[in-house]
Amino acid sequence: MCVQAANDTNVQADREAIQKELTTLADEIDTIGRDPKFNTKKLFDGSLETSASPFTTIRKNTEPLLPTLHIYFAENDYTTIQSNSGDPTMSGYNELKNTLKNSIVPQAVTSLVSTYSDAFGYLQDSSIGIGLNLYSNINSSTLASVALGLSGKSVNGVMEFQLDYKLSVNMAYLSFESDGTTLTESCRSELEATILHEMVHALMDESLTCGMLGFTNSGTSDTSNEYPLWFAEGMAQTASGGYADWNDWVDGLGINASTPINTISSNVQSSTNKLSASTSSSAYGTGYLACMYLGFLGSGASLSQGNVTAANIKSGLNLVLKELVNGKSLDTVINEVSGGIYSSTKDFENKFGDSNSATFISYLTQNVGSGNGSLVTGNFASTDLLSNDDTSTDLFKLNTNTTTVSNVYPSDVTVLSGGGTTLSGVPAVTGGTGGTGGTSGTGGTGGAGALMIQAGANSYQSIAINIQQMNASKLGIRNLSVMNHYDASNSITLCDNAITQISEMRSNIGAHQNRLEHAITNPDNTAENLQVAESRIRDLNIADGIMEYSKEQIIMQAGQAMLAQTNKRSNGILSLLQ
Repeated sequence: MCVQAANDTNVQADREAIQKELTTLADEIDTIGRDPKFNTKKLFDGSLETSASPFTTIRKNTEPLLPTLHIYFAENDYTTIQSNSGDPTMSGYNELKNTLKNSIVPQAVTSLVSTYSDAFGYLQDSSIGIGLNLYSNINSSTLASVALGLSGKSVNGVMEFQLDYKLSVNMAYLSFESDGTTLTESCRSELEATILHEMVHALMDESLTCGMLGFTNSGTSDTSNEYPLWFAEGMAQTASGGYADWNDWVDGLGINASTPINTISSNVQSSTNKLSASTSSSAYGTGYLACMYLGFLGSGASLSQGNVTAANIKSGLNLVLKELVNGKSLDTVINEVSGGIYSSTKDFENKFGDSNSATFISYLTQNVGSGNGSLVTGNFASTDLLSNDDTSTDLFKLNTNTTTVSNVYPSDVTVLSGGGTTLSGVPAVTGGTGGTGGTSGTGGTGGAGALMIQAGANSYQSIAINIQQMNASKLGIRNLSVMNHYDASNSITLCDNAITQISEMRSNIGAHQNRLEHAITNPDNTAENLQVAESRIRDLNIADGIMEYSKEQIIMQAGQAMLAQTNKRSNGILSLLQ
């Protein structure tokens, strides 16, 4: 239906009919996600979702993204035990691999840590590995994406966690110079900005687990505590910029330097662009503007065109992120940085586009001009965001030999920390120390709601089965729009993402089924081996008994024969005497 609606041969009435059918189908998906049960236990309502079971979600630069899992560490510097996972990276493209490994990725990471040093600075001396997946798909609108998987198991009664990182780059969208190996400058600039966007997600996942996943710090799943899509994507856009020629979401909102303030207000508050809409335009476009405005509010500067600078916004967002890392909720931070103008996240969502925020957007758009509007260079006008020089860092160090790197973390890590949307009372982070909470240090638990299957006769010999919530909102297709070609095209991608997520969940459940089948087979094999061994022992014991019996029989018969001979001799002597 989204493909059908993407054709401009449809009139408004056609699009409205398709939109109604999409809404009905989304309702039916909610029914499927809500009703299936096994032994009266609901399966897809999110009650069996936890951070301790392995799964992977893919974040892409051009679509709304799904929450990932991460670990927040208790120390400033730590080193993971890294091992190759997944498949070998595609052979060839050595110059591209070296450019990514030695320049683009480490430049992106170090730039982001420097830009948001108050929030992410504690990570700079740590070591995390990430793999490289090169592929080619001309039908995908994604240039690069980061995938993150988490798994946990009990080792001697203590939970041990592992994170799998993968950076994927779509070769179909790369352009090379005449030598066929060197990226063109324009392509390199686009790739740099895309990877900057993706690495913001990785850093936020690393530091703001509760909000990114929708958990409380005690390990309880709570979707109301999850950061809204506009905040997660908007923060990533502050690094890549919302005005780039190839990524101009602000222009897509119908906003340019000459747009009147009342039109700006109307555009960002429209049904598909408002922050609560969860569409691509609301997440990447309006979300970017909203995060930039939060940064400006956090700077404490008075609203004037001269004060709408990259330096002010960066300092304010440093404060916002730092307070979240310290355990404050997004509700609390928005209330504090706005001086009570916006009482909560929902209040901010409902009011964004008011006179002050629309005026800020106008000033920002004029100051950006023909630039990207990124914060990493300290200059809105920049379009080339990263240096081409080589640099190095162990934080998200790229491994070009494998598609995925598995990282086993130190046993003293703190899981599920940082503030969420409504979470309160989480201890602050001081000196790089993580907040409270999580499952670290406890044994045998699968997290908040995992389905625990006892697979052995001893304690903690269990399997944690995680089944994610499978409703339309969680799949990212609750607010699909096909009312114009642009939204319909985005909806196609959202549907593809939903199918990918469902396929991953099916694979995850299938893997657990195979694991349980092996768990059943192993005891059967053990029982059979025990029976064979016992039978052989029994046979040996019978043979030994028969030998002992035969020996006793021989001795007894020999004794009887000797006695008979003795009696016979005595009788012979008596007969002679007679």
